[in-house]
Amino acid sequence: MDGSQNQLVSPSLQIFVYSIVSGDQAIAKEDGFDFKLIDEFTNAVDTSFLEKESEHLAGKIRWATSKGDYDMADYIINKWKDQLDDSWSLDYQILHSYPDEPNCYARLTGGAQQYDLRKKEDGDEFQKDDQVLMFYNAFAPPTEAPIKTSKLVYGHYCNADNVQWLLGQDPNILDGAVVICKYGGGAGRPDKGKNVKPHGAVAVLIFSDPHDFSDVNDKAYPEGQGIPEDTVQRGSAKYKRGDPTSPGYPSIEGAYFDDVQDLLNYTRTQVNSPHIWAPLPSQPIAWGDANHILSQLEGGEVPAEWKSESGLDTISKFGGSLKDTQMFELQIAVNYERKKSQDVIGIIEGSEYPDEYVLIGNHRDTWVHGAIDAGAGMTTIFEISRLFKELNIRPKRTVVFCSWGSEEHGLMGSIEFTEEFLAVLKERAILYVNADVSFKGNEYFYSTASQQMHELVFELTDYIKDHNDPSMSVTQRWAEKTEASGPRPSIGNPGTFS
Repeated sequence: MDGSQNQLVSPSLQIFVYSIVSGDQAIAKEDGFDFKLIDEFTNAVDTSFLEKESEHLAGKIRWATSKGDYDMADYIINKWKDQLDDSWSLDYQILHSYPDEPNCYARLTGGAQQYDLRKKEDGDEFQKDDQVLMFYNAFAPPTEAPIKTSKLVYGHYCNADNVQWLLGQDPNILDGAVVICKYGGGAGRPDKGKNVKPHGAVAVLIFSDPHDFSDVNDKAYPEGQGIPEDTVQRGSAKYKRGDPTSPGYPSIEGAYFDDVQDLLNYTRTQVNSPHIWAPLPSQPIAWGDANHILSQLEGGEVPAEWKSESGLDTISKFGGSLKDTQMFELQIAVNYERKKSQDVIGIIEGSEYPDEYVLIGNHRDTWVHGAIDAGAGMTTIFEISRLFKELNIRPKRTVVFCSWGSEEHGLMGSIEFTEEFLAVLKERAILYVNADVSFKGNEYFYSTASQQMHELVFELTDYIKDHNDPSMSVTQRWAEKTEASGPRPSIGNPGTFS
């Protein structure tokens, strides 16, 4: 961060602060805003605290239910007990999936030399921690038996249009195939398996293409700022949010839990029906490994559009077979464990409307170090809670601070909390601010929000000056960077993916 200590977080801070200090539920634009308290709040932001918390959050591996995750939960409880009125932990007994690393592999065999796909990033020293988990997708079903096949097919984004194009070349092209897919393209992680399973595919490999995740013509790190060739996007591969074994109710002690094997059998046997987990085994792979595998495919030519939508120079054939009688071998092995997952809650009671809740939250767990996801959001929330104490602010409404557990496994902690307290939230919650990845880079502010909040967002971003060019407002920079058709950019609807 640079010396303008409040600029990167000011818009989100100001939206949050206005929502809790205003005495009116409705936003009366004609009355204008009194920015005095908001300015006082944001001007008190101290980058030294942000830096300290960022380093602390990213200093250890904190995947869900790891020692680092539990340690951070204790740290947050103690911090919020000191800064807020009270803080405590809500403990859920949630089913998680972890890779059985010794029994997982993906490799090309039969050529001049066996080619083993990476299990972990190998580009920097921070990945050498023994707490780093191998590449995997949480709740991707394991392979029932080791897969050994010469039938690899490139499916581009593996969205419905891509799959139909492949079937148009050969109606049986996907039967018995392992399909290589790119992230993005309108098909989420589990959607890629759903789209190819009805046509006989047995597994999917998924990689992040530099075309989609790096700036144009940017070289891979460390030569440039593009994603390095060992980059892998881990994630959750299930459809059902929260603990899939306790649908609709919280995973607390004494609850009934569906049997894991029954859910797996359902996933494997139901081809077209609604899915709970990813319909097929899926393995995330590095784009460097994808580049090599794609160079070994034989078959027809991919469309020119597919080539133009890729940063890899080996995308040429859509496959169906491998060169030189090579074989591709894949085994995905999974350990399922029901473990304690903690939601940490902090609270400041409102002075005038204590039964109206404004919530601000972010998940705590990461895949590796998580400096941006989830460190950026938790750093922002920590600074907000610190300033409540330093400025001795007593809000008119009750403020609930939330540190969710096990988000990366499929929104587990936040869903379990909502299932347990749904009646209370329906009655009392008036606003939720999601702080996940609250800043990344140094370019411009953007927001998604419910439609009732759009005008408030613009009131604030019209007021705040851009941190790089004070002659422009945040709104103007936002509109410029997103090539908005008018003076104001569009605000998307908030998703349920964080």
